[in-house]
Amino acid sequence: MELAVANTSVVVPAKPIREHWMLLSNLDRLVMPTYVRVLLVYSLSRGGESKQEEEHQSCSYARVLQTLKDSLARALVDFYPMAGRLGVQDDGLVNLHCNGAGAIFSEAFSNQPLSNVELASNMCHLSGIQAANLAEGPHYVPSRETQIPALIVQVTHFRCDNLVLAVNWHHTVADIYSGCHFLKSWAELASGRTSPSLRPVHSRSLVQPRNELDVTLAERWARLARVSRATVEHVEDVPSVLRAFDLSHESALRLQETIRSESEGTSSHQTNVSIGAPDSSVLAQLWRLLAKARRAEEPDDSDNASRLFMFVEGRSFLNLPRGYFGNVVGCACARSTEENLMNGSLSSIARLIQSAVAEISCTEFFQSLIDWVEAQWLSSARQEHGLSMEHYVAATLWTFAPFYDLDFGWGKPSFALTNPAPRRFFDGLVILPGPHAEADKTALIQMRGSCLNRLKDDPEFETLCTPSRFPRTDRQHPGQSSA
Repeated sequence: MELAVANTSVVVPAKPIREHWMLLSNLDRLVMPTYVRVLLVYSLSRGGESKQEEEHQSCSYARVLQTLKDSLARALVDFYPMAGRLGVQDDGLVNLHCNGAGAIFSEAFSNQPLSNVELASNMCHLSGIQAANLAEGPHYVPSRETQIPALIVQVTHFRCDNLVLAVNWHHTVADIYSGCHFLKSWAELASGRTSPSLRPVHSRSLVQPRNELDVTLAERWARLARVSRATVEHVEDVPSVLRAFDLSHESALRLQETIRSESEGTSSHQTNVSIGAPDSSVLAQLWRLLAKARRAEEPDDSDNASRLFMFVEGRSFLNLPRGYFGNVVGCACARSTEENLMNGSLSSIARLIQSAVAEISCTEFFQSLIDWVEAQWLSSARQEHGLSMEHYVAATLWTFAPFYDLDFGWGKPSFALTNPAPRRFFDGLVILPGPHAEADKTALIQMRGSCLNRLKDDPEFETLCTPSRFPRTDRQHPGQSSA
């Protein structure tokens, strides 16, 4: 992709920030030290092509940049951790230096239309990570000599008058929920509000280990997650491929009905868990189809254990305030074998998923997890160990994310996506809100290219997912009236 970065600057908070070190919570130290990336696609075009209208578009783009910078500076007053730097203190621990150093903000241009770009595969180029002079990653850990920015933004203007707003926040600073809280507040300020509708709460001391540590539940989970096949190194380290797919609500409902029919007469019961029935159905089918694609490539592999890791939000279990800003996420682990996934019923796979999520969806687990980190004395510099490539899936559900409501003053996005950081030992699966009907979804899948090709050719997969097309022309442009 041809891309030119015209300018890189720093956006600092609109008001001075009291400089201090914010101690990270134990749940902050548990997450993968990477950047969470979000791409938001907007159209500035009103449909005119005259010279006067072209000049108006250019002026509009200049106003877009100024609006983004001004509102970001205001947002960073309330969300001052996003203006800070991750650094190493004298005791060797990584913490957040709230110094008002500001967000890295890059402006880029492309002479090609967005329709020529595979957005899912070009996120690194569009993200602004390179313009910020950071390595490709996926791990970003500060040293005593070098601090790491909490927030990186890049705006890329394409020839077709589409622009891509890329927002990257360091996962150690905020999880998905807090990151979306920041995005929504930034858009509110850009659209004219004088303050965010929900102010952030920066009291990370609310997440504390108990005086008498009890790691029982968390240690049991850790043992289950560590049960893995022997590590096998490939002769060549084959890079993974990321692709986006449309996932229709009708297909999800059909899967639900299949599971309901299979479950008739069983003693299974519904549990009040974070993953609802539609998402459980889709996850069950995708976990099965990913296992099927891998198994076809390695039919003689005798060790076919499989794990599905799913992230569960824990604020309600710890009675934290709505605006708590930080990481409060646990990881559920459903276990099976590739053969059982391929040959078992869809309802049995869905029950595995719901049971795994229910197991950690409680106050006791999250408090035990906080205690466990304290006992392990983990830091954000930890690495992943002991898992073999292509037999594990890391699934993230962003279906709650308000991406298509993020109006900064020139209309809502025509498309939005994120991507899982490349993990050597995991396939990645992210389910996002879709750009069409409210109930439709977008599925991002990251796995070895040969396995992904097998997956795409599977008739069962084709009935569930179709390749996403860019850019979207079926959403209402700003200024258009609805029919």
